[in-house]
Amino acid sequence: MKLSLKELEIFLTLKIFDFFEKPATSFEVWKNLFRLKKTSPEKTTLFEVVFLLENSENLKKIIEKKYGFYFLKGKSFLVEKRISRDILFDKKFQKLKKLTKFLRYLPFLEGTFVCGSMAVGNVKKESDFDLILIAKNGRIWTLRFFALLLYEILFARRKGLVHSKKTSENKICLSCFLSLDSMNFLKNYFRATEFLNLIFIYGKKEIFLKFFEKNNWQKNYSYFSQTDFEKEKSFEFKDSFFKKLLEEILKGKFGNFVEKLLKKIQIRRINSFLRSYQINTPKRIEVSDKRIEIHLNISKEIKLEEKIHNFLSAYVL
Repeated sequence: MKLSLKELEIFLTLKIFDFFEKPATSFEVWKNLFRLKKTSPEKTTLFEVVFLLENSENLKKIIEKKYGFYFLKGKSFLVEKRISRDILFDKKFQKLKKLTKFLRYLPFLEGTFVCGSMAVGNVKKESDFDLILIAKNGRIWTLRFFALLLYEILFARRKGLVHSKKTSENKICLSCFLSLDSMNFLKNYFRATEFLNLIFIYGKKEIFLKFFEKNNWQKNYSYFSQTDFEKEKSFEFKDSFFKKLLEEILKGKFGNFVEKLLKKIQIRRINSFLRSYQINTPKRIEVSDKRIEIHLNISKEIKLEEKIHNFLSAYVL
């Protein structure tokens, strides 16, 4: 069976959705459509995607449809799972909004994205809330200190590695802090998939736009980015008086001193934490004055890259 370029791109997109156990609507396939060639023609229209999903004899041999969702053949059981997860997502999102309303009190916070399972839409009851926090340049350690402190006080900070009701359910995971001048991410399909669905939950519109400008490599993977759909959306919270007061106190030389002190304390604690978790899983750890990423298990990301590589080897290369 020889698929056309557009059919292959739809197939690849549904393959990625399948990896996250998520059947997709025709609109979701179009919005998340992955490109196979950087020189692919102009953006595919929603009409083209719908037409191929409904009429392509090639695609009908490898995909099915139920209740308006498309999925790989033999995976109809995922539709009920998708529907129940959508209901769960709505409930968890209400809890997330209650927890993130406190972000307006954090000094030097410029913007916040929700990533992970909440972004890609495959939440479970024990899922936590993964955040990407963007800090003002030169104040990443100060922001991290206050963020950790805030969610400790609220008893809402994710701890440990195991997902469970006690350690992770509806807790805030603070594993990624970026400075304004270091918002670029590793280029791969996993990140590209996540970027298409990130939830910008705090910050000004210019931060949202700048983030995707810094990660414009995504256009080599997909036809669209969030800026194609949400340029006119209004996101921002109003900064609190407490946040402004702390930023005023912690600016200049005194703020630089506090930043260095908090860095020293936190690096010591991070090193102690990493020594206590000697696990044999692929990791991504970067600790610097521009970005702090501590991901102790990135096997899911690696598995997706392997699946896509196998797909490209079988159908494209």
